[in-house]
Amino acid sequence: MKTITSLLGGAAILAMTLTASVAAAQTNNVNVTTNSSRGGSNPVTTYTVRGQNSNGTATASTLELNDAQTNSWRITGFVPADCVLFTGGGNGSQQVIDLGEIGVEGQSNLGSDTVFDLRDNIVLTIASGTAGCNTANTMSITKTNGVRGLVNSAPGAFDSNQFQANIPYSVTATFQAGGETNLTVASGDDAEQKTLGAWRSGLSMRFFAGKPGKGLVAGTYEDVITVRFDTDI
Repeated sequence: MKTITSLLGGAAILAMTLTASVAAAQTNNVNVTTNSSRGGSNPVTTYTVRGQNSNGTATASTLELNDAQTNSWRITGFVPADCVLFTGGGNGSQQVIDLGEIGVEGQSNLGSDTVFDLRDNIVLTIASGTAGCNTANTMSITKTNGVRGLVNSAPGAFDSNQFQANIPYSVTATFQAGGETNLTVASGDDAEQKTLGAWRSGLSMRFFAGKPGKGLVAGTYEDVITVRFDTDI
């Protein structure tokens, strides 16, 4: 099982082995070079295979069909399983998105059932130009705070009949995997996953937080969204 969380960078190594069936005498050199699959300019693997063929001793008058010489080469190579989600950091890294000030209603002419409500929906799009896996995989999206969403961890005392210290949200990832594919974690869910074949495309994630039913307590609201790929290789 290989687990990859927001994997970036790193050299993809193409490991190649060659085997040959040989006899004896004449020598031929075969050089095989494979370059990094991520654009490296220097070879990452180089092999030299020395093959030998026996000198023929039969004359034209005595050569039989079963005297023919046969040599064979079995060429094998292994491509390691890999997944990528380029977001500007390394595997397992955490990017910080600052929403700035979250606006709440504060006009003096509002009623008590509206003041301090979230002023408008929060909509955020996160885009990656490169994502995918080169093998069958399970993609999952998880909210650390679960169904609570964005959470104010130090709200102080408040009337829970009128206020709340969390903002539920949904997140939808959209990408191409044999056609447009979506993976959505609804506001009432903490995680979702989807089993996929090998795929590659850009990927966008849409974050949406609608207006909660109560006023918001002052403070900092946050959560962590984790995108993860699991493979069986």
